[in-house]
Amino acid sequence: RKVATEALGKIGSPAVPHLVKVLDNSDNDSYVRRAAAEALGKIGSPAVPHLVKVLDNSNNYVREAVAEALGHIGTAAVKAVPHLVKMRANSNNEFDCRIIEESLDKIDPTGEWRKQQ
Repeated sequence: RKVATEALGKIGSPAVPHLVKVLDNSDNDSYVRRAAAEALGKIGSPAVPHLVKVLDNSNNYVREAVAEALGHIGTAAVKAVPHLVKMRANSNNEFDCRIIEESLDKIDPTGEWRKQQ
């Protein structure tokens, strides 16, 4: 399932609905869901709203992958900034915070996001 999910990411935008379904808890395997987040990150801006929806995921592993995917998208993921800032503020996990901050720096290289803290 993980390999199939990775292959879907290579298809691009037409695969977004299928990857979103995997990411939205339809698969109990967090590795498969992480692969879906990574694939959506490679697809880019069409995936941003879907990735933002799952930022509140209870699984740290998946949440980290979503934050990283948004960072991979870069400035096109600017609408995710308030959500990532909130996620950062609510996290007491140092590793999560570092991943979120790295993603925020890629999305908003000016550092304006730091004023929202």
